Amino acid sequence: MKNIGLALVAASLSLIAATANAQTGRSTPVRPDADSGIYIRGSLGYSWSAEDEIDYSPLWGVGIGYRLSPNLRADITFDWRDRFIVEGAGLDSQIENQSYMLNVYYDLDQLPVVQFPGGFKPYIGAGIGVSYVEVDDQVIPGTGGTFANLTGDDDANFAWQAMIGVAYQVTPQFAGDLAYRYAHLGEVQATSPFGNIDNDLNVSEVVLTLRYNF
Repeated sequence: MKNIGLALVAASLSLIAATANAQTGRSTPVRPDADSGIYIRGSLGYSWSAEDEIDYSPLWGVGIGYRLSPNLRADITFDWRDRFIVEGAGLDSQIENQSYMLNVYYDLDQLPVVQFPGGFKPYIGAGIGVSYVEVDDQVIPGTGGTFANLTGDDDANFAWQAMIGVAYQVTPQFAGDLAYRYAHLGEVQATSPFGNIDNDLNVSEVVLTLRYNF
């Protein structure tokens, strides 16, 4: 799964670069006006679990950050994942997850192999924070009334994530960002008469982000 995510990143970045060259024919990189400052961000992505019992979910995210230097920036993000399904204990139950993370990134210099019209930079990053995991309760109706209950836990967990990606500076204010991310979001727990669910929520994610620099 990790290889799939990295392949998607590489293919998408190649397409962005080729399109930009064809449209502009420029070779001088666009650079931000300032080396530091506030930015806001919005993200869309796809998240899939490393556990066979848990499937996948889209994700949405927002955040605010600050560029400390040409190569170093940090932000606070909120991401929401609401479509995971966990299979176990005789039932299927939906998982909703919200994560609040403090992230730090190191932006590398633009690759010298090919000159792109905009500032096209790879980066690495890591973050820590809090993840809230909610497993929906379920009831199985049976003859003469309720047959079984699945009781899901709603817990706050320590979370962490690591990222690798590339940002493309479209204008001095706008940048597009495509990344692969691996995150530990806590535990998925539930109980039922058929057994218990107890799995780590470890996910791989492909995330597209737009940033606006003030």
